[in-house]
Amino acid sequence: MRILIVDDNDGMRAVMRSIAERTDEGVHELRECRNGAEAVVEYALWHPDAVVMDIDMPVMDGLAAAREICRRDAHAVIVHVTQWREEEYREHSARAGAVSIIGKERLTDLPNVLAALRREQERGRE
Repeated sequence: MRILIVDDNDGMRAVMRSIAERTDEGVHELRECRNGAEAVVEYALWHPDAVVMDIDMPVMDGLAAAREICRRDAHAVIVHVTQWREEEYREHSARAGAVSIIGKERLTDLPNVLAALRREQERGRE
């Protein structure tokens, strides 16, 4: 599984990378970006299996980046990660094209989310 991790905070990217690497489904390759604008470019060049992306970032936030990535690739798999708990963020995330949203306080759920997404992708290929 190829994962693109997007967050403006170096420490948070390291945490997300460490947690994603624990996914039973096997993360074969990870790349990182610091903002949504970088993510849009990297996605177009690399076509990862999933994007794990913060919502609140400078330059281009995760919502705008998700909309742009999904506009270019309707099959993009985006998981938003956020510190915000308000339902409004969940709605904005879903409208932007994200398939899931995880609170930063629940990042340990990331391997389960990635494993479930991987199983869905494999079923779609059958």
